Amino acid sequence: DLKQNLEYLKLRYILEHLEETTLQASRKKWSHIDCLTHLIAGEAEFRRDRSIQRRISQARFPVIKTLEQFSWSLK
Repeated sequence: DLKQNLEYLKLRYILEHLEETTLQASRKKWSHIDCLTHLIAGEAEFRRDRSIQRRISQARFPVIKTLEQFSWSLK
């Protein structure tokens, strides 16, 4: 079963977005390769984001700031 294999392989993004993406692919007449490309790109982005969040958490920064929150003025 596809869903069991996706769970076993820990492809969470693909598992969560499979039905939605295949419906979109059907409506937009994507090829099988286009549909698969879309799902795999989403999985890769999901993993990159999780990796970044895990590294930030492991760094144990006292305060986490985005570039927008950073004070660029010299004192």
